[in-house]
Amino acid sequence: MKKGFIIGLLILMLTPKGWANGRINVSAQSIKRYPQEHLVVAQGHVEITYDDVKLEADKVSLYTSTKDLIAEGNVVLHQGRDYLKCDRLEFNLYSKKGVAYRAKGYFHPFYYVRGKKIEKVSERRYIVQEGQFTTCTPKEGCKGAPSWSFKAKRMTIDAGGYARGGPVSFWIKKIPILYAPYIKVPVYQERKTGFLVPHPGYSSSKGYFLQVPFFWAISESQDATITVTPYSKSAFRGTLEYRYIISEDSKGYFLGDFYRRGHPKREKWSIYFKHKQWLKNDWRLLAKGDIRSDEDYSRNFGSDVQRRTERYTDSYATLTKNWHNTHFYLEFRGKKDMVNDFDETTYKLPSFRLSITPTSFYGLPFYLEADNSLLSYEKKSSTMHLSHKLTRLDLHPALLLPLDIGPWLSITPKAGLRETWYSKSLKDGDERHLENSSFNRLLPDLGVAVRGPQLERVFAIKGDKKIKHTVIPEIRYTYIPRKDQHDIPYFDLEDYIPPEDAFIFSLTNWLYLYTPKGAKRLVKLRIEESYNAHFHREVSPTKRPFSDLLVDLDTDILPQVNLDTQVNYSVYGEGITSWDTQAAFSKGIFRFRGSYHYHKEPEERFVILEPGVRLGPWDLWTSVKYDLKGTYAREREIRALYQRDCWGVTLDYLYIDNRGNDASNEKRLSFLVTLKGIGTVGRGR
Repeated sequence: MKKGFIIGLLILMLTPKGWANGRINVSAQSIKRYPQEHLVVAQGHVEITYDDVKLEADKVSLYTSTKDLIAEGNVVLHQGRDYLKCDRLEFNLYSKKGVAYRAKGYFHPFYYVRGKKIEKVSERRYIVQEGQFTTCTPKEGCKGAPSWSFKAKRMTIDAGGYARGGPVSFWIKKIPILYAPYIKVPVYQERKTGFLVPHPGYSSSKGYFLQVPFFWAISESQDATITVTPYSKSAFRGTLEYRYIISEDSKGYFLGDFYRRGHPKREKWSIYFKHKQWLKNDWRLLAKGDIRSDEDYSRNFGSDVQRRTERYTDSYATLTKNWHNTHFYLEFRGKKDMVNDFDETTYKLPSFRLSITPTSFYGLPFYLEADNSLLSYEKKSSTMHLSHKLTRLDLHPALLLPLDIGPWLSITPKAGLRETWYSKSLKDGDERHLENSSFNRLLPDLGVAVRGPQLERVFAIKGDKKIKHTVIPEIRYTYIPRKDQHDIPYFDLEDYIPPEDAFIFSLTNWLYLYTPKGAKRLVKLRIEESYNAHFHREVSPTKRPFSDLLVDLDTDILPQVNLDTQVNYSVYGEGITSWDTQAAFSKGIFRFRGSYHYHKEPEERFVILEPGVRLGPWDLWTSVKYDLKGTYAREREIRALYQRDCWGVTLDYLYIDNRGNDASNEKRLSFLVTLKGIGTVGRGR
């Protein structure tokens, strides 16, 4: 056997120059040469390698002049990461074309095919006769049947492209489910232009629907998904998603949505986009657009709770840059109220802000800080018959004198002067009417901040672990005199500076865990209270000098658990006035997210619970937004996902109670089957 191997190897190494693409290596138990026929016959555990081709068989007849070969018995052909197994193979090593009989094969990354005849007509193209196509591994299924497969009389497969042909039937195990005269499905891992899997569903207000998405791979840095959705109740929806990445520092997203209904006639639309880009010299550009035809659009078509419950739309473009102690901010912004009855829209066209953080002042012990802004704005309200356009210039420099008593105590007095100029003022104090007379407001402000004494203690616990407890008390005092501001049009908080003679007391506790691997924050607890000495009747909603007691807790003390809570408590015996809590937990197969919101006046109480569990191939998730005041569930959603190696099924049910929105309740049901490697589409409704 060794002699036969050596002779065969020498023969094939001495090939003519016309074969110059590579060298043929052959090993076998027996190798015979027939010079007149230019034929080499190898038998017994034959193995042939040439370029990226490796062939194994019981017997191979190789014609040395043309590189044609015939392989028989337990034939396996490897090329790159693809392979074919068959009973008989006719193949040309030079063109890498051939025909396999009673064959089955694998195409990277996860496609399996078998057929009575598989013809390889080019580098990556195969024609399958009376074949079967799937992405399930051969071990799946019972008695050799894959979990799912397509069967076709004739199918052309372009590895890295598409599998197409017909007539074709779709099978689950050994049961035929669907039939089609022709089919075209993707056979690739990278992005490729083509249709994705249609997505059926049901909506109580729109009827049955079928989402048909088309994916467009524009370039390596751009792609788009165009989705058309016909509804059984005379309605149609079209969606365009566009994604782009210009560079690592520049990327964006666009979503356009259009809905039309025939009876009764109704048209709705929405445009949403985001863009982020870093420019030269550390300039940063951010842009967001959110424009809708009406306030009901997100409630009817929003894909999550947050989107469906947004109170306003917000569109903006900002340009920012930070220097060592200076911050530049340029903003164009438009906001529209989507909930309240005022139908208020505001625009900043533009807003310019230049801020200076505390900076040493000509070598003196004083520090200078400033917050200066220039704003041109427009404010409209159709219900209040209001339309304002004006310009505001606000200058607010201040001097600070930091006094470090020690490493544990600091005192910082502060004195500032604020001047604000308006291009117009209110006429007779009427918010709806302006007059073309400018107005100036000049306000001094004084303050002092005392931080400390800072107390720390380190506690040794098990092994090399330590816990550090830090307590930081702080007192801040601010004085702003009373000023008549009834002629100033109100746009934001800078247009009314309330008088202030207030002390703010706070106590902050930090807990850190130190291990040889590093430090981890466990707990931050801040308690804060303020006292208005003179102006509480003008600035406090309760007309009382003491504010509510604020307790702010943020903890990661338990593994895989995060809890963030803010509570405001009345010191006048009226209990809790507001409470917000967000919690997240993940452990093994379980996960949970939840939030609680309470506001006393106006009263609002609701809770959002989102538990989930993964049980083997099952992933179960539910979400409930419950109105504790009205004692009803605003939204309920249940989703079940069953995922196997080569397929998955998702069932999603959503119920929206619209009793507070003067609209009928909504039920939506969607069903999605995902076939690995064939394509899928997200949870649309």
